Amino acid sequence: MKTAIVNIGVIVTGDWRDPTVLGDTIVMVDGEIETVGTASADAVSACDVVIDADGATAVPGFIDSQVHNTFGDYTPRQKTVGFRESYLHGGTTTGITASEAHVTGRPKDPEGVKALAVTAQRCFENYRPGGMRFWGGSIILEPGLVEADFKEIAEKGVWLAKAGFGAVETPYDYAPMIGWARKHVMIITVHTGGPRSPTHRASGPIIC
Repeated sequence: MKTAIVNIGVIVTGDWRDPTVLGDTIVMVDGEIETVGTASADAVSACDVVIDADGATAVPGFIDSQVHNTFGDYTPRQKTVGFRESYLHGGTTTGITASEAHVTGRPKDPEGVKALAVTAQRCFENYRPGGMRFWGGSIILEPGLVEADFKEIAEKGVWLAKAGFGAVETPYDYAPMIGWARKHVMIITVHTGGPRSPTHRASGPIIC
């Protein structure tokens, strides 16, 4: 299937150094972009489908770097099914976990949080809700984790860690674990913000 989108008002690249593309046409083959910018009349007429954008702006898919997922496309905290698939309607095509903190009855011991992170990473490696690319599997930093734990899960494919949901008593207690995570080339997100409810705090991503 070959598709052309024509009469685009602005084509945004997503690169701030070169933010737009000259032209008004995008051509796709079997759902993958083939050309961006200009296309000959013959190339457009050869397409199976031609969509008139009527001057709309085309942008790359957005990335949500702060998603508290569980498994599949369901979140028990918001009692919502298909919430990641719904993101696609707003243009978000990639999601990144900020830990699987809302898995019902989630484990909090070192072996449990390692297993949870690896399981989520494996699940979303093979599952794309609605076509969204989703990076799952973030180890929640809990007391008792040692450097060998970070080495182990990094070797298994986990590259995310989360500070702020565990039983760690002070921010200073996170320092050794964050150091170990960074040593093993992991990215750490940090839970921040004021209280939203007695059992949960509003959060925004801070990347370490």
